[in-house]
Amino acid sequence: MNEQEKRDFFALTDEQKATLLEKLAGGHSRDAAAKSVGVRPSTLCAWIRRGNGKHPDNPYRKFLGKVIKAESECQLWLENVVIESARTKVGDAKWLLQHRHGLSDRISMTMEARYELDNLKIRQAEESLKLTQARADLIKQKGAEITPKMWVTMFNAIGTTDEDDLQN
Repeated sequence: MNEQEKRDFFALTDEQKATLLEKLAGGHSRDAAAKSVGVRPSTLCAWIRRGNGKHPDNPYRKFLGKVIKAESECQLWLENVVIESARTKVGDAKWLLQHRHGLSDRISMTMEARYELDNLKIRQAEESLKLTQARADLIKQKGAEITPKMWVTMFNAIGTTDEDDLQN
């Protein structure tokens, strides 16, 4: 590649730069933004890489600063969308905690909380057994015999609520 081709490869017009920054601020990837203005993604990468130079008047450095600002504005906007959604949607709040604040999928419980949860599960199982016993007593009161198939049906119904149960 000769010197002229190198200059053309790295050339970005003011209009292309403005459009790139607009696309980045809108949330588009660097590759998509570059392609949308008719330049290779590698050209944009080269501008950004050259922006790491130390000289304050470096045009690449000024452009890099604008790229970082545009991408930061977009990130803030997107985070606000997620934060607002998380106020009403548990799944979005969970995602935000995991990705923004680094909390794991499983939030650790204290021993007291685990103990209370276990007690709640035991009480739920006891109530389910009482309900099954009440169903069996009703069947017996009507003079019918409980078949093995009926027992299976009653035990499979533990933990579920029929509309009939809600009406009685």
